[in-house]
Amino acid sequence: MSRRSARLPRSKAWIGVLLAAATIATACGSNGGDDVASADSGDRRGGDFVYLDAEVPVSFQLQTGGSFWQTSAIVNNLVDRLVYLNLETKEVEPWIAESWTIDPTGKQYTFKIRDGVTYSDGSALDLENVRRNLTLNAFGDEAKGITRSSYFPKVDSVTADPATNSVTISLAETRPYFLQVLSEQNLGFVSNKTLDLSREDQSSVLNLIGSGPFVATKEEAGKEIVLERRDGYDWAPPSFENQGEAYLDSISFIPVLEDSVRLGSLRSGQGDALRYVQPSEEAALDAAGFNIIEVATGTSGFGVRVQANPALGDPRVRQALQVGVDRQGLVDDLLTDRWRPARSVVADNQPWFVDESSKLEFDEGKANALLDDAGWSTKNSDGIRTKDGQPLALPVYIDVYTNIAKPLFELIQNQYKNIGIDLQLKETDYSKYPTAVKDETLGLLSQGSNFVDPFNLTNSFGSKYADSLQLKGSDPKLDELLQAQLNTTDSAQSDKILADIQAYLIDQGYFIPTIDNSQIYVTQSYVHGLTHNATARPNFQGVWLSEK
Repeated sequence: MSRRSARLPRSKAWIGVLLAAATIATACGSNGGDDVASADSGDRRGGDFVYLDAEVPVSFQLQTGGSFWQTSAIVNNLVDRLVYLNLETKEVEPWIAESWTIDPTGKQYTFKIRDGVTYSDGSALDLENVRRNLTLNAFGDEAKGITRSSYFPKVDSVTADPATNSVTISLAETRPYFLQVLSEQNLGFVSNKTLDLSREDQSSVLNLIGSGPFVATKEEAGKEIVLERRDGYDWAPPSFENQGEAYLDSISFIPVLEDSVRLGSLRSGQGDALRYVQPSEEAALDAAGFNIIEVATGTSGFGVRVQANPALGDPRVRQALQVGVDRQGLVDDLLTDRWRPARSVVADNQPWFVDESSKLEFDEGKANALLDDAGWSTKNSDGIRTKDGQPLALPVYIDVYTNIAKPLFELIQNQYKNIGIDLQLKETDYSKYPTAVKDETLGLLSQGSNFVDPFNLTNSFGSKYADSLQLKGSDPKLDELLQAQLNTTDSAQSDKILADIQAYLIDQGYFIPTIDNSQIYVTQSYVHGLTHNATARPNFQGVWLSEK
């Protein structure tokens, strides 16, 4: 048997191989077993890894493009951050910051910077460089057209103290989960050489000079990006099993947008891993010996725009929408046991999650009774409830950001029709979607949670912020709760308020959770050590390949 270090050469011909691969049916490699999984680090080194993604990467300028899934999977392996948020423990670990303190006001965060870290160009990741990176995130660069990071709260100042080798971020307002936010991959550090470039030049991955375990060596727009192992890497987060250099020689990121082609390429051995597979394919992949890795990302559901339709102003109608969804049925009919019904406004990958599933149990009888009581007691010839001659019709755009959105929405449409509600599904393309959903006549808005910072709840639902529910200040209690979670400096009190927010959004029928979303990764059986950060982006530093 031979190790997986012998790979097909990376070239333009590779894309042609991928396109042909969908028609090839071959068996996958055998499982390595316990003896393989325990191989020591010396035996793990080597191999050119091919990762097939479902989307084409966009700009690598971190403040503007670093959060897109397809881009951030690459960014995550090029840059290091102040801290690391452990997906399993939900604990914050030191990384570039070896320690930190938060003052009693909750506004001053001081980080002692680790010595000896370097970028792939040999320059030092030192105190001044950290200050420059944080300043760009906090304030942007107007001259270059680079906006401040949307992940940062308002900041008064970023200062460095050479005497203590520490940097202090002074916030203009409290943000209880700011420390966790600093673990986000698009808040990673880049070298001074990268910072000195224009916004346009920063958008190329080849100019993204980080301190991470890999370095970008090839970029063929829309076709392939290659990362190679960075020599001398020695500062991984403490929870990483591999504390040194990456095991893989290289990673080729290949965007393959067609699901069947991407899966066919993996099955034929032309890829080592892929992101996203249709739920209907999971059982066959399991049986064939592939590794299927599910990582929770957040909760999907509908924000209810109370003022878009007179019917939605009635809490009985909103509660009928809440109990009229058979969430377990959605999972059973469309998905697999790697997916779960939603149990709250956010998923349990958040440390402040509270289980509200008892309020989300499917009850068609209760839904019908609520609608009858609200005056929607007659039905037209199509079985849709009417009141004063108007049908109970709620338009919503099918989410363009979720692969399973169309069949999922169609199932919910059928469930709502059973209780006499006409869920009118509208479609548009990726580029037009952000504008289309601003239409204030839409009764429902597809929403999801995949964030570390609970400020996003305030930003989304607060009437002084995005006001996605279009409440326009009509519910002061909700606004008070959303603001209160930002004002406290006590973590226990913050979590209590966040629990109250989750309960209130569900009790009022402002948010209709449906399913907990997952990112699904599939790897060959000889792939080991793939882990993910707290937002489900892959960590390739510890990946190694056993014998076929």
